[in-house]
Amino acid sequence: MLRSWIVGVLAAGVIVAPGGDGAAAAEPLQKVTVTAEEFAFQPKEITVRAGRVEFTIRNVGSYAHSMAIVLKGEEAKSPVILKRKTGTFTVDLRPGEYEFYCYQDGHKEEGMVGRLTVRP
Repeated sequence: MLRSWIVGVLAAGVIVAPGGDGAAAAEPLQKVTVTAEEFAFQPKEITVRAGRVEFTIRNVGSYAHSMAIVLKGEEAKSPVILKRKTGTFTVDLRPGEYEFYCYQDGHKEEGMVGRLTVRP
């Protein structure tokens, strides 16, 4: 009986994944690559859709760098990325305008900042 039900479900093209209502699967993970160097990000302005975004930070500089996104009431932070290394972090973003910056001592003050626009 169970085998017949599974075959019927598969034939109908229905797939049920445990652990959710399927809404998250409808929105693909967005991926953004940012280059960090002394003392700037490229690109300096980023636009994405609301949802989960994976940021890859490529440090091409001679110092360790990082990236923090100032969200409403909190910050999302990448790991510290050593010189000539790459790191990633994933953030669930809501529509709005946000600042991002390098949280290594003095780097923000040197101008290592950018603007993130999240559209619906």
